[in-house]
Amino acid sequence: MSALKTKTTGENIEWKKFIVPAYIVFSVLFIIYTIYGSLQAVVYQSWINAGRQEGLTAWQQQWYSAAVGEIISNLDGKCETLALTNDISKIDIVNVACVQQQANTPVADSETAQ
Repeated sequence: MSALKTKTTGENIEWKKFIVPAYIVFSVLFIIYTIYGSLQAVVYQSWINAGRQEGLTAWQQQWYSAAVGEIISNLDGKCETLALTNDISKIDIVNVACVQQQANTPVADSETAQ
């Protein structure tokens, strides 16, 4: 049966008039949905990677600042530090030979003498 009769008017309605446009609309919507999902996944993944890199960089800067701060605080003023700064960052330079010499020097505290 290639035609469907309506109950009210008795006219023939062809299936092709409804199926082909419906198929085209459904196909276009499915393609748009698939492209949207793919682009969303790519953008979302790039945001995750950018955030991961930003967090890693911040962690490295904090770790470096803490390590350098601890070394400088342990110098007890015996080794001079030189601070180099620009608009963005600050670098503390310490004479490594002085730090090594101080690390190898035995501590002569009253607690260790007892």
